[in-house]
Amino acid sequence: MRLALSVVLVFLAHNLLAQLPHKIAEGQYEKLLYGPVYQFKYYGAQQHPFFMSDQPWKSTLIYKGHRHEHLQLLYDLHQQELVLFQERITSLPRYVCLNSKYVQEWRFTGENGKEYLFKALLPYRDILPENPILYRIYHDGHIKFVSSAEKEFQLEPYERESEMEQEKRYYLIKEQEIYEIRNRRTLLKAFKDDKDRLRKFIRKQNLTIRTSHVPDIIRLIHFYENNLSRIHETQ
Repeated sequence: MRLALSVVLVFLAHNLLAQLPHKIAEGQYEKLLYGPVYQFKYYGAQQHPFFMSDQPWKSTLIYKGHRHEHLQLLYDLHQQELVLFQERITSLPRYVCLNSKYVQEWRFTGENGKEYLFKALLPYRDILPENPILYRIYHDGHIKFVSSAEKEFQLEPYERESEMEQEKRYYLIKEQEIYEIRNRRTLLKAFKDDKDRLRKFIRKQNLTIRTSHVPDIIRLIHFYENNLSRIHETQ
C-alpha cells in the first residue's frame, strides 16, 4: 500500500513539474496583455502607420527581461506603439498595446528573408535627441549605427485621402557620443582622428556614404572596428 501511494505521489509530482515551465510561460504571456486596446484610426488614409506592413510579423520579443517567441507584432510609427495581435485568450481584445517601458528588443524576418532588429537603447536614452519607443539597429558592435522612424500625416489626421510620410533620422553612437548622420561629411566627423585613412578606404572600395546606402556605411564601420580602433587600443 505504501509503495503504491509513493508511486502515485511521484507520478503527480512529475506531472506538476512538467507543467510548471508551461504555466510560467503562460503567466509571462498574460503580462503582455495588460496594456490598452489598440485603436485603428487610419481607415480612409492612403497609407497605414506601421513599419513596412499593416499585417503582423511573426516576431521575437524581449519584454521586461523575458524572451517571447512566435508573437504577432506590428509597430505603429505614428502613435509609437508596439502592438500585439493575439488569439490565444479569446475573452480579451485581439490587438493590445504593449507597455513601452518594458519593451527591450523586437526582431523579425521580412518577406525578403532579411532580419530586422529594433532595440529600446535604454542606456543611451539620456543622450539621444529623440524618444521613439524603439530604434532600428543596423550595426550593434562597439560602434552602433541606428535609426529612428516615425510617420506623420501630411493632411488632417485620419481624414480620407490623407497621406502619411515616413521620416527617418540616422545616428552613430561612439564612445558615449551621438552623431546624427546625413552624409559622408557628418559620418567622418565621428572619426576625426582617422578621416584620411577612412577616405582612402572609401575611394579604394568605391563606397557611397549616404543614408540611402546603409550597407556601405556598415562596411566602413566594420573596417574601422577591425583595423583602426585596435590601433587606438594599443596606443
